[in-house]
Amino acid sequence: MVCPHSVIRIKAYDPSILTSAPETFRSTEARDREWTGMRYTIQVAPEDCTGCALCVDVCPAKNKSETRLKAINMMPQPPLRESERANWSFLSIPEMDRRGLR
Repeated sequence: MVCPHSVIRIKAYDPSILTSAPETFRSTEARDREWTGMRYTIQVAPEDCTGCALCVDVCPAKNKSETRLKAINMMPQPPLRESERANWSFLSIPEMDRRGLR
């Protein structure tokens, strides 16, 4: 919600979708009770991010294995651009049906 350019997208989805995911696509187990058995991804649009770092500043999640890092961190864009472009394209997976959520 903090990104002024709306370059961060979040999706929950069935794990079977990951069979065609790029190697660098990251996901984690969805932790909400209503999403049991689903996967969860937060993805940044690599070519639209301006590097303002507001997302990093407000992120409350700490990296438990390396405390100087958070769940989202700023990195130089050029080395990540190709792989993240593929990840962003893959995120065009269908939206889940939210009518059943309470």
